[in-house]
Amino acid sequence: MYNSVIVRFLMKIWNALVSWYENSLVKKLGNTIKNILGKLTHGSVFTSIFSDDLDIMENTFIYKVYGRIIDFINKIFGKINNGLKPAKEKSIYINTMDSLFKNYIELIKSFTVFILFFAIGVIVNSFIRGIFLSGAVIGSIVLIVLGLIILYLDNRIGDIIENSWVINFVFSIFKVEEGGDQWW
Repeated sequence: MYNSVIVRFLMKIWNALVSWYENSLVKKLGNTIKNILGKLTHGSVFTSIFSDDLDIMENTFIYKVYGRIIDFINKIFGKINNGLKPAKEKSIYINTMDSLFKNYIELIKSFTVFILFFAIGVIVNSFIRGIFLSGAVIGSIVLIVLGLIILYLDNRIGDIIENSWVINFVFSIFKVEEGGDQWW
């Protein structure tokens, strides 16, 4: 992250915004309003409830009732969750979602199948309307060919993605590196 061009650029923008705010009329006006409100509400029980620690609120009857209601609701949902765990193992829907999205390769294959069916639907729709050669049909044919190539590659798609210079470059822009000097 310390060598990231994007992060360096964003940090420069942030530092410029901070320095502009520190010397701005908006900050001076905000501090003036804050000081006036602080003087007006000094000693107020109402504002001390919202500005002090929660010690005052934690000892109130309403807070205790509220806490017990929330604890009761959490216990109910915990019991429902425990009751549904055996059903989860038998659920066709949940098991299908787990298998479709268990890793990025399965995610890519699932997305590719969706795109294939979408492209086939566009072609069928165009043919039904009597449009045989349009941008949508040509684009759909390209998507179908690319989708079939991706499905043919199957598990090798992971190796292709990991060894791709373009994808590695894009990931390196946002990569969080451990160590190094903090330049900001």
